[in-house]
Amino acid sequence: MTEIIPFPPHYSRVNRWAKRYGLRLIKTKPDVLAHSVADCIELVVRETGISEYDLLGQFRARKTVQARQLVYWLARYGTDKSMPQIGQHIGGRDHKTIASGVDTVNLRRASDPSFRALSDRLLAELTEGQ
Repeated sequence: MTEIIPFPPHYSRVNRWAKRYGLRLIKTKPDVLAHSVADCIELVVRETGISEYDLLGQFRARKTVQARQLVYWLARYGTDKSMPQIGQHIGGRDHKTIASGVDTVNLRRASDPSFRALSDRLLAELTEGQ
């Protein structure tokens, strides 16, 4: 098993998908995840230097899109919000957009060790002390 992806283990389709691709899932505790999407946005704004206005807007510059997708990923795994709820907080985006962004971040984490370290550090920072 190569990659560790945090995801609630009670999703049987996700478990089957993870086994098919040789991935390992991390058990999360929804009662511990009390952070908001705004906390995720704040972390990414501070880390990347991209403004909150740009993250929530329709800008499609590569760095802005990657930062926005990182917010999706942090919100998905660092909060107890559903994908539609995350989308509402991030510019009224559809849950399919959030799912696609989370998948993109997971793929980038698998291929880019420095990005994986960054995303792990931000997730740990978001969830520490809970």
